[in-house]
Amino acid sequence: MDPRFPQAQSLFEQGDYQRSSELCDALLREDYHFPELFHLKGLNCIRFNQLLKAQEFLDKSLALNSSNEKVWLDVAHVYVKQGADGQALEAYRQAIDLNPYYSIAYNGIAVIHARRGDKSSAIETLQKAIQINPDDQTSELNLARLFEDGAQYLESLTIFQRLLKKDPSVDNFSALVRLYRKLEQPGSAIKVCQEGVTAFPGNFSLNRHLLELTEEPATISAEQDQVIRSQLQAAFQHLQP
Repeated sequence: MDPRFPQAQSLFEQGDYQRSSELCDALLREDYHFPELFHLKGLNCIRFNQLLKAQEFLDKSLALNSSNEKVWLDVAHVYVKQGADGQALEAYRQAIDLNPYYSIAYNGIAVIHARRGDKSSAIETLQKAIQINPDDQTSELNLARLFEDGAQYLESLTIFQRLLKKDPSVDNFSALVRLYRKLEQPGSAIKVCQEGVTAFPGNFSLNRHLLELTEEPATISAEQDQVIRSQLQAAFQHLQP
């Protein structure tokens, strides 16, 4: 294999999409035609938001090797960005046919179901994704958001508790605080918030939460709940693909 191709791959992984794409172009001009090259060029086009060109190169990759589930996943991503949900679903299913344990494809299907308003199918699909890959944090996060949006706070809480152990981030601490308050468990909310402030002492959001919890009633009013629900629904429209 021409040494420029591994170099192009390395540049892509480093986020230098321009130079990666230029190396791909040089190889293509010299009539190098292999599926990995077309795939990489397609990925660079996605980064430049050149969706039609990306689709063209991904199709060429599949024409040479249709058994790469990662290419099908990227094809689905391009269709999603173009609003072509039907074609995206078909591409996700092709990926799953090749690899039934490809949880990221299940997550993609769930996001489309959720965007279409079919939350029950989205939840079922995300649960399947987590079942086949318990380490799929994206699917867990999306499932927790769907449960919270549907006022299934205990179910959402359980997932965020798991997520916090895997990823003790500000967002996960904040989500647990919010859910404990909705469940009217101020003691647990304060405990988690204190742990979050200890981990992130300079974080304004967590410090504000702690101040609210210790100086005001720890329950959330109907008005606050509606604001949070609206924010969740907005985020829900952008579940992680």
